[in-house]
Amino acid sequence: MFGSAVLHHPIVWAFMALLAWAAWSDFQIYQIPNRICLAIAALYPAYALTAGLPAITILWALAIALAAFVAGAGLFAARIMGGGDVKLIAASALWAGPTLILPFLLAAGLAGGVLASVLWIAERRRGRPEPVGAAAPATDLLPATGTIPLPYGVAIAAGGLYTALTILSGQYG
Repeated sequence: MFGSAVLHHPIVWAFMALLAWAAWSDFQIYQIPNRICLAIAALYPAYALTAGLPAITILWALAIALAAFVAGAGLFAARIMGGGDVKLIAASALWAGPTLILPFLLAAGLAGGVLASVLWIAERRRGRPEPVGAAAPATDLLPATGTIPLPYGVAIAAGGLYTALTILSGQYG
């Protein structure tokens, strides 16, 4: 191992701070600035070096990040996911690497489900009356646009935070 916890931990904490910034930005304005995703990706080599990751792990992490970006680009093209979300998930997948990619995706997915539920409940409490009699069609439960905007960067950041906390715990890397 090249580095030590003296170097390693602050780098992981910086990753966590960038994730928090991305989540806050997405929650506030539904945008994740490119500089955040670039900074997350740019920190990875320092992390890999101080963690003493083997070259094969780094190569797999790069391949996983590329695959996440390609899959996300397809979701972006289908208007299912925003561009900032695609870049954030790819940059965070780089940190997850081959060992933590599945837990990262699971944590992000679970966080996304919780986030969607909370936002749906908040929308319902915003003054929409309960249907009387027979159940109303699902479209009656949604805003006029037919969808509730979901700042999914918050959920991706939660998955990234899970990854970072797992790294800091010493169970990985």
